[in-house]
Amino acid sequence: MDISKIPYLSFASSVVSVSIATDADINVHIELTADDGSVVFDNTSKYSPVGGKVELAGIDELVNSSILTLTDESRMLTAGPRSAGIGLKITAGSNAIVCRMLYMVSVMDSTAAHFAHRIRSRKIYPGQPFPLSVFTAGKQLKVVAGLAYGSGGAVRYSEKEISVDSSKDYYTIEAGTEGILAMFNSSDPDVKTIYFYTFTLYNSGGQQLDKMKFTVNPHLPKHAVQFVFLGPYGTPDTITFTGRDTEKQSLDSDFGFAGREYIRLDSALTEEHEANSGWLTREERASVYDLMDSPLAFVLDDGELRRITITDVDSSIVRPTHEPDSLTITWRYSDMRYMRRMAVQPDTGKGHVFPRPPFDKTFE
Repeated sequence: MDISKIPYLSFASSVVSVSIATDADINVHIELTADDGSVVFDNTSKYSPVGGKVELAGIDELVNSSILTLTDESRMLTAGPRSAGIGLKITAGSNAIVCRMLYMVSVMDSTAAHFAHRIRSRKIYPGQPFPLSVFTAGKQLKVVAGLAYGSGGAVRYSEKEISVDSSKDYYTIEAGTEGILAMFNSSDPDVKTIYFYTFTLYNSGGQQLDKMKFTVNPHLPKHAVQFVFLGPYGTPDTITFTGRDTEKQSLDSDFGFAGREYIRLDSALTEEHEANSGWLTREERASVYDLMDSPLAFVLDDGELRRITITDVDSSIVRPTHEPDSLTITWRYSDMRYMRRMAVQPDTGKGHVFPRPPFDKTFE
C-alpha cells in the first residue's frame, strides 16, 4: 500500500507492506507507541530504491507482535473498554504518516463497527463465560439485549439497552448466562427457563449494524473442555469441546551415564490431553482454527484460567460426507502445576459412611 493511502484507522492485515516513491536513498523512521505514550518500537534505517520506490514489508507482523507484548492475560474475561491497537508513525523524507493499527491475523479491510467474533448464532452452556466484544471504530453505538424465557407456562420477552464506551478499540460485555441474568436483574427468569437471548448493535441513528443470537444448551457434559483464546481481532473468544477427552501422563527425561551408571536425567512428569470437538458447523470449525492458531490459549479449570499449549492437531475433511465435521487437538498446561489434587485430605468429621439420605448421616 502506498504510504499516502494508509487510512487513519486500519487493521494490520490490510497494511502488509508500505511503498514509498523515491529515486534516491532515504532514511525511514518507524515508531510504534502504546496507549500510555510509551514507545514500543523505534528504528531508523537507510533504504535504496528499486524501480523508483522503497518497499517496507512485514508491517502487519511488526504491529501484531508489538500489540501482543501489551496484552494483559489477566484481563481475558474482564468486561469494559479494551484496547487491541497501537499508534504507528512512519517518516521517510518528505513523506510521513501517523495512524492507528489494530491487531488482526485474517484478511480484514473494513473498519465498520460490528461484533468481533466469527459466529453469529452460538450455543452456550449454563455458567459458561462469554466475553462479547464490540469493535467500536470510535463511533457512538448502543447494544440492545433481548431475552426470551418461560414464565408461568407462557413465553416472555424482555429487552434492555446497553451503552457502549467507544473510548477504546473494543467494548467487552459479559454475555454468558450469568451475565445476561445479572444484566436484567430479575429473579423471574433463571438459566433453566431461558430459551435464547440476542445482542443487537445499533449506531446513533438507530440503524442495525450487527446481531448475535445465543441458544442455551442446558446440559454441559462433565468431560467438556472450555477453551478461552485470543481471537483474530486480538480480543478474547471461547469455544467448548464436547467430544471425548483423554488425559494421559508420560515421563519426559534425558538419559546418560554418571560414571558407570546409565541413569535418568532431568525427568519431568507431564500431563497431556486429547480433546475432541464434537460435531461442528462450518462457522464453528473456523473458530476452532482460530483457537489452534492463537498465540494465547487457556482452559477454564474450576473457574480459573490456565494457560495451555497446543502440541498436535488431528484434523481432516472427507468429501462427500453425510456427517458434520469434528477434529481433535492435543494440548498441555503451560504451567507446571500438574495433577493439583490434594495429597492429604483433612478429616473434619464430615466424611460419613452413608452421607446421603435416606441413610442416617450420623452413622460412622
